[in-house]
Amino acid sequence: MTSVITAVGLILLFVCCFSLPEGLAALSQAAADHGGQPLTERGWVMTIVGFGTLFVGGILTIVGVVLRRTAPPEPVAEDALLEEQYGSESVMNEYDPLELNPNYRIREQRRGRR
Repeated sequence: MTSVITAVGLILLFVCCFSLPEGLAALSQAAADHGGQPLTERGWVMTIVGFGTLFVGGILTIVGVVLRRTAPPEPVAEDALLEEQYGSESVMNEYDPLELNPNYRIREQRRGRR
């Protein structure tokens, strides 16, 4: 569902790339001080479609990405196999700095911490 929302948002933003520049050009010609032309029906449509697709496409894309990032991860077959093999307990061990760095114990003893 989130992929569909994001895809629709991106398609609308793609449509915006073609409709908004034409609408802005029509608006700028209508707002010109010298030699301005009245805003045609196509100019109105392109302006409305351009800004509408920009707004709706941007909102849908943002909502789709946020929903995708906040959704809990779906179970994978590999997770079920790992749980079956190792049980539901954690496979990772607690971090022990003494195991990975033998000099750490010597330094701590010199400082009087252990």
